[in-house]
Amino acid sequence: MLALLGLASFAAVYVVMGPRMLAPSVPEGATTAESVAPPKVGTAETQMAAVEAATRPDKPEPVTFEMRPSADHADETPQAPKPQAETVAAAPVRDVTPTNMTEPPAVSGPLTRVAPAKPPEQTKPRFEARTERLFNPVVETAGAFKTDAGDVRLAGVTAPDPDARCGKGESAWPCGTMARAALRRFVRGRAIECDVPAGSDHVPDPATCRVGGEDIGAWLVATGWAKRTGDHYRKEENAARQAKLGMWSAARPDDQAEVAASD
Repeated sequence: MLALLGLASFAAVYVVMGPRMLAPSVPEGATTAESVAPPKVGTAETQMAAVEAATRPDKPEPVTFEMRPSADHADETPQAPKPQAETVAAAPVRDVTPTNMTEPPAVSGPLTRVAPAKPPEQTKPRFEARTERLFNPVVETAGAFKTDAGDVRLAGVTAPDPDARCGKGESAWPCGTMARAALRRFVRGRAIECDVPAGSDHVPDPATCRVGGEDIGAWLVATGWAKRTGDHYRKEENAARQAKLGMWSAARPDDQAEVAASD
């Protein structure tokens, strides 16, 4: 009797709740065949994943957004961007000329490149005429010096060699030695100044030179210790001839004996 009552109670419960609890849940949109298909048998990880998927609540649908114009601009249609202008008006040129300078001419047309102007022909010589001072002159002969800048010969004169002799026979005397000694005594180691013509970068050979402002060649000819060359010192030579000075003397000049002794 009790067994029959228990069986009847189980049958009643089954009738009321059995189909909901025992039947597998059918996903929304799945077919009947899919809902009644037996679960696949796999590994333990697969079965656990299936159980978690069955017990997990359904995923919410993704939320999408749509950009719509506001109510104030609902009737407006989007406009394409305006293209930039191909040409831009030139800005006015700012005058930067200083106040103390003349303004440049106004430009009214396109600028053109012109060929550079040729340099003017050089009419002025590279070196101007000048006077060059030579220091520490050493008298080599009565008409030549040796200086720090080089050898210099005097222009317009012909001096005797140091071993030249003047006069004849027993009255001959060493006029060349005496002429050199006279020039050494006249210069006394002072610097000499020689003329350099325009266009030359050095003292010419021969050159017109001075010492203490006095022309050395003119002094030599005027004292008779050199002869003139060309048209130079004509007046000085005529005066020395008439006075029989220096080399124009037939005998050794007595008044110049100390000059020869100092050589």
